[in-house]
Amino acid sequence: MKFKKMGGPKKKLTYYIVSLILVLLVLRGPINSLEGPVSGTFFPIKVWVYKSTSKIKEGLSTLKNYKRIMQENKDFKYEVAKIRILEKQTETLLEENERLHKLLGMKESSKTSFKVARINFKDSLTYYENVFIDLGETDGIKKDMVVMAGENLLGRVAKVDKNYSIVELVTKNDVYTSVLSFKNEVLGVLKGENSELMTMESVSVDKNIEVGEMIYTSGISDIYPKGIYVGRVESIGESRNQLFKDVKIVQDFNIFDINEVIIFEEE
Repeated sequence: MKFKKMGGPKKKLTYYIVSLILVLLVLRGPINSLEGPVSGTFFPIKVWVYKSTSKIKEGLSTLKNYKRIMQENKDFKYEVAKIRILEKQTETLLEENERLHKLLGMKESSKTSFKVARINFKDSLTYYENVFIDLGETDGIKKDMVVMAGENLLGRVAKVDKNYSIVELVTKNDVYTSVLSFKNEVLGVLKGENSELMTMESVSVDKNIEVGEMIYTSGISDIYPKGIYVGRVESIGESRNQLFKDVKIVQDFNIFDINEVIIFEEE
């Protein structure tokens, strides 16, 4: 009769351990029953067998406890993960609640008609061109309504559907907005560049304008009223024709972080 070969080293080791346990358990009874001189002779063996079987039992008990501790540790990590998720959700809700309170505070303190909308879609390829909001014709939204991110100009409603609208951002390429620096009374035309930076054109080299200066809508427009904050001067250089300054404007917010917008029209 042919016997199948044993498996790898792990299987062989398991086989030897099990065999040793069985032998020790079998011998423990007969050896313990020996008495008299023979018992004295076999006493060291009895001690060895007892210690060996005890260690094996302790080892098995330790292995069992180890598995239990591992499972408890796994369960503990799972509970900690759930708590962290809940804490993050709570933190997000608190932040959103704070933003909404600020928006509602602006609404209550202004005579302008406000509507608060949520951004429900941003295309990764057109982040600086347009966003979709969850209010439309049924909510009273109309084309060319002014859209703001907090107290900052975001853009205008470009298209209105029944249940949603598309907002054209001032950062969109070749979108022009008349702007003004109140500090130095510098008038210019803001041009979108499809990025976080916009160009304030038509600022002659003899005009005094400074980095950090705040820029607002000038009111020379059929859409934007005067005095809406647009951004601040990021950098100033010279244009190619050397007749105008190359003034770059940056907004005070990140479009990626905006979740709610304010839509308003003058009463």
